[in-house]
Amino acid sequence: MHRRWDEVVRQMRRFFRWLVPEGWLVVDYLNIYKRNPIAKEEREINGVRFLIERWQDNFSLHKRITVISPDGEEKSYQESVLKLTQGDLAYIAERCGFAVEHFWGDYEANPFVVERSPRLIMLARKPVS
Repeated sequence: MHRRWDEVVRQMRRFFRWLVPEGWLVVDYLNIYKRNPIAKEEREINGVRFLIERWQDNFSLHKRITVISPDGEEKSYQESVLKLTQGDLAYIAERCGFAVEHFWGDYEANPFVVERSPRLIMLARKPVS
């Protein structure tokens, strides 16, 4: 867990360095409490099959997508996302020097509500030193 957390902190520090004073940072993250609960599913689009598997451990959400072409060729892709909460994002941003201004829970700028919001969108500003 510490290695992944440190990677997030290093990336947030990069964002801070790249921005000019009074520059804005928007982080669009998933709401880890409002994720897709389906562990396995299969979809077919234009003859291409998609096998989707989801699982989690104590620190991350994982997803593997296997794509099977009509001729039977398979390719698999996997992603892992660290389970970050609103408090985690705010803590990391502030630790790296940002002033957290606001959180939204969707693309219509509704307030973040942990039980309902599909997204966790953070707006932060790099203050003047």
